[in-house]
Amino acid sequence: MFKRLAALLLALALVTGLFSGCGKDPEDQILRCDLSANPASLDPQLASSPEALLVIENSFEGLLRQDGSGALGPGTALNYSVSEDGLTYLFELRDDALWSDGETPVTAGDFVFAFQRLLDPSTGSPYAGNYTCIRNGALVLAGEADPSALGVHADDDLTLRVELDTPNAFFPQLTAAGAAMPCNRAFFESTRGKYGLDTEFLLSNGPFFVKTWDPDKYILLRRSESYRSAAGVTPAGVNLYLGREEPLSLFLKGSTDAAALPSEALAEAEKNGVRLEEFDDTLWYLSLNTRVAPLTDEFIRQAIAAGLDSGALAQYFPAGAGPALGLVPPAVTMGGSSYRSQPGSDFASSYDPEAARSLLRQGLARLELERMPSLTLLYPDGEGMPLLMGAVQQALQQNLGVFFNIEAVSGEELERRLSSGDYEIALTYTKASYNSPEALLGAFSSKSAQNLTGFSSPELDALLAQAKHAAELSEARSYFQAAELLVLRQAPAIPLFVATSYYGSSSKVSGIRFSPFSYRMFFQFAVKSR
Repeated sequence: MFKRLAALLLALALVTGLFSGCGKDPEDQILRCDLSANPASLDPQLASSPEALLVIENSFEGLLRQDGSGALGPGTALNYSVSEDGLTYLFELRDDALWSDGETPVTAGDFVFAFQRLLDPSTGSPYAGNYTCIRNGALVLAGEADPSALGVHADDDLTLRVELDTPNAFFPQLTAAGAAMPCNRAFFESTRGKYGLDTEFLLSNGPFFVKTWDPDKYILLRRSESYRSAAGVTPAGVNLYLGREEPLSLFLKGSTDAAALPSEALAEAEKNGVRLEEFDDTLWYLSLNTRVAPLTDEFIRQAIAAGLDSGALAQYFPAGAGPALGLVPPAVTMGGSSYRSQPGSDFASSYDPEAARSLLRQGLARLELERMPSLTLLYPDGEGMPLLMGAVQQALQQNLGVFFNIEAVSGEELERRLSSGDYEIALTYTKASYNSPEALLGAFSSKSAQNLTGFSSPELDALLAQAKHAAELSEARSYFQAAELLVLRQAPAIPLFVATSYYGSSSKVSGIRFSPFSYRMFFQFAVKSR
């Protein structure tokens, strides 16, 4: 027996007709936005950068959509139902959904193929581990079952059935993420391995399509005439510029409609009528490579964590940033309120110099070392971090009697070394790709392709699985809290501070949906005045 979740239809009722027929010249309704980097790929099952996800989630449409607050509404699926035991989801797709070629219907089979690609280990999707709640998903990802064994089925062209191994309160949110966008098998196979690498090899189903992609200049999105949602699409398109001047200067010249802004530009931007949105969504932390001695030893990692006082370091944090109270930033919510504000989710700093020295001695003894070997702490150049890293270096020398080298590298070099494991300690950051603590904590799972530290804990994997499969949010929260505390105590990562992301939009534009998750900006309902 299925319980109908008809409330999703409300979103359609609210927007139907509201954004149609604005009477503007189409050229007046082309928005201008600035990106900080060119996406490497627009393959939804592979993309992970914010820039790629912004393009994908404006040009593709999943089963459901998620707004800036994390609330879900209809996407390609008009509505869905879930069985009483929480194990089976039925999604009813729109009967007028088309791919951007204007002819090919979007069917349940396209979602079946997308999920199979996502969990197929040969794909190498960075987010595949988030979807192992699907029946046989873990076996498929481990290479122990064929993708066809996955519990995702097309009952007919417009009915998708998804079966889970155990209930998962977060599964509906996962259907709105970029990794779960549909993929047309025939088109995918016709690209011969080039899917998502050029406009010629893209077929999308969202409110916009990628008309032009010049990796040195811009990505041009244009309204898809094939998109049939009752909500409609207001702007004629979006020009996503690459490599232009600083966004504040562009706002002051009237040359952009939306962009991410640095904190130092906020006062001037607001003074000049720029609308601001902000999210406490970015966790900066020290990533400790647990594959490299002596960081293989838990006591050594704990000693480094206990030797750092985030309160004392706060004077060196970027403007507007505050000490991290855990591994999950405040923007992530559960049950409508910040996860960080919920009972049991506020973890105090482990700063204790005396305990740090004792742990260091114990760790060195276990490794049969007389002294701590020299380690290098990498950090991204150009992020205003030299003073902070100098303070970290000094604190560890004072509290542990150990000297750490510090080295600034480019963002690209740091990313390369982190992904290849060619580092000892590195300052880096992360954001949630969707609205769940799992989006952060899952990166420390031994099963995650995003695991930069090499950390492996069967206990952590079990806690995350229990949280993922919990039927109630309160139960999931308890497992997430236990998982977060375990990572903090074993210290493959040491949280330092939470930074705020700021987005600006022109006073002449309304209706852009900003989000701390995944796409960051969604343009379907934006209106630009003359």
